[in-house]
This record gives sequence, structure tokens and C-alpha cells, in this order.
Amino acid sequence: MNSLNEQFISIFEPVLALKGFKRKRNIFHRLIKKEIIQIFSIKKFSGGSFTMQYLIIPVCSGEEIAMPLDENRIGDLVGNETLWEWDIDENVEQNLLEALDVCKKYLFKCFDYVKNYETYYDFILKMHKQSLYRLSEVYKQENEKLLKVPRAIGFYEVCLCLGEYQTAISSLETMFCQRTEAMQYNKKHGCRPTKRAINVLNDITAQINKTKNFQNGICSPYEELEKKKYTTLNSYFKHFGI
Repeated sequence: MNSLNEQFISIFEPVLALKGFKRKRNIFHRLIKKEIIQIFSIKKFSGGSFTMQYLIIPVCSGEEIAMPLDENRIGDLVGNETLWEWDIDENVEQNLLEALDVCKKYLFKCFDYVKNYETYYDFILKMHKQSLYRLSEVYKQENEKLLKVPRAIGFYEVCLCLGEYQTAISSLETMFCQRTEAMQYNKKHGCRPTKRAINVLNDITAQINKTKNFQNGICSPYEELEKKKYTTLNSYFKHFGI
């Protein structure tokens, strides 16, 4: 019997190849307009099951791709990462076909939609809105500041590229609030903030001020974004040999 990876490739590759994905071992990937990187693969668990994992990265994010891949699982698309796991058993081929149907219905539509910074921005806001629906009103009221803006790879940088400076500032303010509340919680339990934690807050404050300068036309984020694009693209080419 063919291995799980071999069966995964034989079932998924014909579909993904039509979408322009290339493959390295059991990882499918594509770069769209030098703005969006999409990665897709199978995730095996030691308990004898599998799921599908994916990654969508804006090139402007400055993120480096880490291997082995261990990213978002398709269950995250509906709010439960443990959803859509299948057993590795005598029915594995049928399970892979079922996984393909789920990916076509939920994930591949996202891949087809997110092809530039504008659609990535819309996609992240939509996912954030969906996540808020799953929270209680009490929790949302108690954590309003922390839930104001989504946390996602490269969301801040995409905001800069699109000129959405106020949203970019809000994302930094949310991060600052999260860090501050964590420090206050630790302090209540007898843990003093480290110099590193304080430096992180200072860095976020400096970035907020810099972003306000971008917003007011005092300076431009162009050079900073170009450096980040180089970092992400270099990482992609390094891993996938393009």
C-alpha cells in the first residue's frame, strides 16, 4: 500500500496544480504577483490521524518561512482547529478524498480569493469578524480593547501598503494593550517585568509614533516595507528553490 504522503500527493496534486501550485516533497506552494505566498500540506499526528494545514503570507510582512511547516489547520476556518481530523487506517484513501472535499469547500476558496494585499486585508477582517461571533457578549465587553483589531501575519504591514494607517495604528495599540495587561497580571502574582518586556513596550510605542508620521506624510514606509519584502521572498526562494 502506498504511504500516506504518496496517497495525499496523488489525490491533491491534480487539483492544486490547476491552481498554479508547485510541490516540494509533500508541500504545495505558490507565489502570487510577488504579494501573497500560499502554502498547503498534510499534518500527521502521532496518535494516528491527520489533518490539513495552510499558511497565507503577505510578502510585505517580513516573515521568514519556518520548516518543518506547522501552521494553521483547516479547522481554524470555522473556529475549531481539532475539527476535520481523519484516521490513518484502512479507509485512509476515502478519508483523503473527504479531506479534499472539505478543502475545496472552505480553504481553496480562500486561496482563490486572497491574491493581493487588498483581498488579504478583507479576508483577515472577515475571519476576525467571524471569530467575534463565537465569543460571548460579556467576554467581548470585558476585552473590547484587545479585540478591536485582528492579529494576523503581516496585517500591520498590509495596512501600511494600502494606506490604512489608522487601522495600522490600532493594531499596534492592541498589541501594546495586550502586553501591558500581561505585565500587570504578572505583577499581581509577584513577577516584576523584565527589561526585555519593557523594551518591547518601548519599541511598540516608537512604532506607533512612526506610523503616525507615515499617516501625516512626514515620512514614508516604503524603504522599510521593501526590506521586509526582500526578507520574506528570500526565505521563500530558499526553501522552495525557485
